[in-house]
Amino acid sequence: AALTALAVHHETQPLPTPLAPWLHRLPMWAHRLATLAGLAIEIVTIVGVLPAPFIGEATFAAVVATQASIVMSGSFGYFNYLSIFLAFALLGDRSLLLPRLWWTPPTSSSTLGTACVLIAVVPCTALYITRAAQYSEGRCRWFEKLDPWLRTAEHTFHVANRFSLFSNMTPQRHELSIELSYDGATWCELECRYKVGDVRRLKLVPPMHMPRLDWRLWLLAQGGRGAPWFDALLRRLLEGSHDVLALLEPLATPAKPVAARARLWVYRYGQGEGEPRWVRQPPEKRDEMFGDVVWRRNES
Repeated sequence: AALTALAVHHETQPLPTPLAPWLHRLPMWAHRLATLAGLAIEIVTIVGVLPAPFIGEATFAAVVATQASIVMSGSFGYFNYLSIFLAFALLGDRSLLLPRLWWTPPTSSSTLGTACVLIAVVPCTALYITRAAQYSEGRCRWFEKLDPWLRTAEHTFHVANRFSLFSNMTPQRHELSIELSYDGATWCELECRYKVGDVRRLKLVPPMHMPRLDWRLWLLAQGGRGAPWFDALLRRLLEGSHDVLALLEPLATPAKPVAARARLWVYRYGQGEGEPRWVRQPPEKRDEMFGDVVWRRNES
């Protein structure tokens, strides 16, 4: 594997933090090392449920470190904090990372309990790794032979499934801009509160906040089609809906626009030397949905 996912992740993720541009400029060997470490932690931490000394503590530390690094580089709402909270279950009653309680649990471990955990964890781990490899590498003859058995195991034990939202890396950052016109000739661009827009700004998202509109606009720009909610959004903007306008940064004029349109852009980080924080340009291939389509207010 090339291990180059993080070479584009910090630039193309939904809501990057001000630290993300610095991380994006790290050398390729650092990106490969971080990608390898992330994959190793995701796979190896499965054994953290084993009732053995210090395994739970080590797994807890690895999970917290991974989630903390994600929080510092990009905003994914409450998901990272939820992962950290769930990781506390890996700590035993006698863990040095938890305060001592008035009750001291017994120090002896159950051999039968350890064996039961191993019987459950080892097959599930093997199935997880095999299925993940199939999804990441595509179909091949070796996986096709295992496919019937894997599907039976999945449906029986419910231990693996495909998380298709981010199953592939996004090589370029596509963003939608919404523009309004008050005279039908000149256009002004709306600014989202958290999504990338103004090329001069790097925005901050409050911890554990999930700006739903900003996320959906980012997903739509990555190739979403047939989104009736987007048509409804522009219609409500043309109506001057205060509820919809409250999701965006304040407008300079309170008047109702007569037309609205959406434009697709390709963004990249500025490289310094007089460039702004972001540099954007139209995509090379004209987009049919966000090209020359204009929504106009219905006066009736």
